[in-house]
Amino acid sequence: MSTYYTVRLGDVDIFDPRLPELSVGSPVLSLDVNSGSLEITLFPSHPKYDEITRWSILTVYRNGNLLGEYVVQETAQDITKAKNVYAVDVRVYLQGSIIVPQTFDGNIEDIFTEIIGIHN
Repeated sequence: MSTYYTVRLGDVDIFDPRLPELSVGSPVLSLDVNSGSLEITLFPSHPKYDEITRWSILTVYRNGNLLGEYVVQETAQDITKAKNVYAVDVRVYLQGSIIVPQTFDGNIEDIFTEIIGIHN
């Protein structure tokens, strides 16, 4: 069986090499422990072109198994309106955060949202 990678935004696929409508340009995935990143290019014809913005969380899977989560730090359009997306591993993104210990009621998404708000 060959290895394949997919990328999701929430519960929606944005890249799947088996589906031509979900293709992206120049995908680069770095799995470095302290500086993991994901770079992709979306073309205006991509169905989720407008939905990926700064702070979006992209999830990468290898053969259907979770590989990592990445926070979009930057998007930029080139002259052809292709959107270049740069995201960092969530563990790398939060390295600079200083959070005062506290009690928190809520689910993991609420906690992560709170941490992101404090980080910014």
